[in-house]
Amino acid sequence: MKLTLVRHGETVENVENIIQGQLPGHLTEKGKAQAEAAAEQLKDEHFDAIYCSDQQRCLDTVEPIRARHPDASFHTHELLRERKGGSLEGRPLSELPVSYGTPEWYSYRLPDGGESWQDVRARQIALLNELYTKYPNGSVLLVTHGGPVRGIRSLLEHRTLADIDTEGTPNAGIWHETMTAPL
Repeated sequence: MKLTLVRHGETVENVENIIQGQLPGHLTEKGKAQAEAAAEQLKDEHFDAIYCSDQQRCLDTVEPIRARHPDASFHTHELLRERKGGSLEGRPLSELPVSYGTPEWYSYRLPDGGESWQDVRARQIALLNELYTKYPNGSVLLVTHGGPVRGIRSLLEHRTLADIDTEGTPNAGIWHETMTAPL
């Protein structure tokens, strides 16, 4: 299965260094332009299906892509959501009790109903296996968040999250992956 991953466009919360987690997020004007540019870059690709996080920043990002791919089936999926930030959602990044990118970061469960990376990874494996069952020889576009992009890439490229994190995950970035068997 061919997978194309797109991260949502820049949000107000990205600019303000706010922990978004599973909050809706609001695209900036730059974020809207980034979504349009990603759509233009993908206009000649074929997708059997488009799957999108059900969070607003992703729904806003996918709209110009969908306009260029009217024949692809469209689905929202909660398994594509960002890592749940618990009581830290809406708070400044500076309030994280562990430093981003440290070994502690990858094992830390965000407080008060938040998720660990292991929780997110379990969601991603379930989704990827579901998609592989439906589209083993197909082409699927996933519009999601930075965390899920990094997690999916680490699973399919057999690399650590820390390794993927060193490469960055720009807003409205596009990545091409291949899945050849269930995980």
